[in-house]
Amino acid sequence: MWRAAQYIFLGTLLILWPVTIISQNNTRTFSFEELYAFCDTIQQEDLFITLRIKWLTDTVEIRKLKQPVRWYLDNGNTKEQHRSYLQTPSDTLELITFMETAAQNCYSYALEQYFKHLHLSSQGLFDRSTHLPTETFKTILESTFTKQHTRLIKSSRLNNSFPDASIIVFINNHGWMTHASFYHAKHFHSKNVATIPVICKRVKELYQEYPDTRTIEAYSIDSIRIWEYLEKK
Repeated sequence: MWRAAQYIFLGTLLILWPVTIISQNNTRTFSFEELYAFCDTIQQEDLFITLRIKWLTDTVEIRKLKQPVRWYLDNGNTKEQHRSYLQTPSDTLELITFMETAAQNCYSYALEQYFKHLHLSSQGLFDRSTHLPTETFKTILESTFTKQHTRLIKSSRLNNSFPDASIIVFINNHGWMTHASFYHAKHFHSKNVATIPVICKRVKELYQEYPDTRTIEAYSIDSIRIWEYLEKK
């Protein structure tokens, strides 16, 4: 299991920049590395690995696509029910490209872009190979971020005004999180599963993909909470 962890984390170069937190007249710098710790490997599959991570005081799970992606011709041929089908090297390349594109979901991408904005490299945790379950993303939001804004959606009037440099979360009619993006300089940095990242100028472009959205929430990092956590370490 330790070797599996090395495969994911030690094989990736982490570029860590200090960020300053000012709280109660105290100054504290931190790196992204101080926010999480690897616990163990929960499951290994042919293409994916599920890891247990301690994020601040919570334990969460993430799923990562193994790198480099290895997909052999026999894999596709044995799983293809139509016997006349014969997978070619070109098919294999297309499958690998698709899996690499689809591996990262919107939650992972939004956090990656947010911490990149803070000059914190999240490579090895939130990157193009990481899928974050909704519960994991929700836990990270609740423990690390503060809700700055909540807007009830009226499809006839979608306002693009949100707090700058924030995580934007879409909530549907059932109260479920359905999408997240990073908002900065009047642009929404977004990624849907199985598609490449896009930059949108209007929230309406994202709303059209999630028409059952009831509210949109904006979150920013809770520097005081992080400072208090680091002081107790």
